[in-house]
Amino acid sequence: MPKWTNQEFETKAADLAHTYWAGVGQNGSSLTDLVTKTARDQNLNPEQIERLCRRTNLLAYEQKFGALKGEANRNVEFPVASAHEVLAGLAPSEDTNPIPKAASYPDLPDELSVARGLPQLPMEKVASIQDHLNSIERSVGKELPLPVRYQRLLKAAGQIDVEIARTKQIWKTAMEDVAGTCRQIYWDHDAFEKAALALLDDPLPELNAIRKEMKKEALVLNNEKLAALKDRLVANPSRETSLMKVAIQARHDHLEFLKARDLTQHQLTSTKEILRVGH
Repeated sequence: MPKWTNQEFETKAADLAHTYWAGVGQNGSSLTDLVTKTARDQNLNPEQIERLCRRTNLLAYEQKFGALKGEANRNVEFPVASAHEVLAGLAPSEDTNPIPKAASYPDLPDELSVARGLPQLPMEKVASIQDHLNSIERSVGKELPLPVRYQRLLKAAGQIDVEIARTKQIWKTAMEDVAGTCRQIYWDHDAFEKAALALLDDPLPELNAIRKEMKKEALVLNNEKLAALKDRLVANPSRETSLMKVAIQARHDHLEFLKARDLTQHQLTSTKEILRVGH
């Protein structure tokens, strides 16, 4: 069993993702098959397999999303690598109990950190974390045997990781587009900010992220002041305010998926402990 470093996991996951996309349409192997071969060749343990699946799925998404730059439709869909299917392929016996020990994974890169700690408004139009949990529960099944429930939780965690990467990329792409416009010499930034404040819900994190890049002081407005501005300001939608709306929704969704990931990982840990005690 090799002791891979973080960089070795990253490098192998990137290689597997690249191999997968190169083989799409050419009768190439699935991500699950590619991870299975690596796991067999390298004698990876269940914990390492789970981690490799997660990173491979994320990098596969990021590679394809980056390749679609400039395209009108950048929606990326693909069958994710399943740690459950990899383990089943390596140890198909019903008596096998591929439950890994408690694992500690490094945090995913946070492209939204620039917006952290800035004023937030209630996210009334965003699906609640409970909606995500209800969806996970329907997929996992509360009454299923614990080993089956555990494997379905693993799959749900992988899908959530892909959504985290997707929303992060959407936010980053929209913000880079707006920031590029804001750097133009004759750009009326005051008019843009007023339009964003008038038309959008919760625009401060994005506005202040752009202000930070432009070496401007951050806007500090409480909910009362924001409400007063909305009543007073009048503006028409523009391409830039539409992109800001996309970025805001992506940030809200990203935060929801982060919460869903944390709670799913908590359920995974609890289920592993129960299974470990019962064996």
